[in-house]
Amino acid sequence: MTKNFLLKLVLFFLIPLYLFGKPILEYINQSGQIIYSLTIPEPPSEAKDKDNFEEVGKIDILKIPKPERLISQSWIIVFSYNQNNEDDRMMERKLKNLGFEISIRHDKKKEKFITIGPYVDKLMAMQIKAKIKRTLKIQGRLLEIKK
Repeated sequence: MTKNFLLKLVLFFLIPLYLFGKPILEYINQSGQIIYSLTIPEPPSEAKDKDNFEEVGKIDILKIPKPERLISQSWIIVFSYNQNNEDDRMMERKLKNLGFEISIRHDKKKEKFITIGPYVDKLMAMQIKAKIKRTLKIQGRLLEIKK
């Protein structure tokens, strides 16, 4: 026998037989005990469904406590914006390139602002503001919005 034949015999026959021999022998020995069954559920019927209900009684809706009005707050990051200024338009493009969804808002004095947010967590808003300041060197303001 050649060396090549012995190598193929070991690689393709003896090693798989060693690795998978015991599970295969167990499967063959227990093949009479394996049962393949699938129980198909019965379609629902009204008689069986009514039996499964429990009597709860009448529920008085007026006695159920109403949830109190929650004060929610969120945070937005605001940057001043002038559409005629090339630097502000470049800032808008850079913010979009960083992946922020921005919106341009007006106040009562018809001044425009770029806003990012809202964020529910103040710490997250502060971290994003610091990231923008670090990467784009733009200073923004953090505003709280109460609903």
